[in-house]
Amino acid sequence: IDLSLVCLDQCLALNAESASTYSAIGFSKHLQYDLDGAIDYYHQALSRKPDDPFCTEMLHRALQDALHANPVVEQQQQQQTFVKTNGLQHKIASLELNSAATPKQEQSMMSEGNSLDTDMDMSMT
Repeated sequence: IDLSLVCLDQCLALNAESASTYSAIGFSKHLQYDLDGAIDYYHQALSRKPDDPFCTEMLHRALQDALHANPVVEQQQQQQTFVKTNGLQHKIASLELNSAATPKQEQSMMSEGNSLDTDMDMSMT
C-alpha cells in the first residue's frame, strides 16, 4: 500500500484535479486505518466529482468506522442516552406522584426536564 501511495502522489503531481486519484488515495489510507486521512481524501475526490458512487459509499463507511473507533464519542452517546432515558423516567414518576397537580405545575415539571436535555446537548458540542 505504501508503494501505491507513492505512485498516487506522483499522479497528483501530474494532474492535481483527478478525482479518481484522490479517491484511490482515500481508499489506500482507509485500508491502512488512517481514517482521518481517508475522510479528507474522499472529501477532496467528491469536491471534484460529487456524483461518484464509490467515493460516496467509502466516505460513509470511513465515517462509520471513525465513529465506532472513537470510544470517547461512543461513551458520550451512551451517557446522553442514559440521561435522557433516566430523565424521562423521572418525569413520568413525578407526573404519577403529582397526579393531582394543576396543568400549570405539570407544564413547569415538563419544561424543567427539557432544560436538562438542552443542557446535555449543549455540553456535547
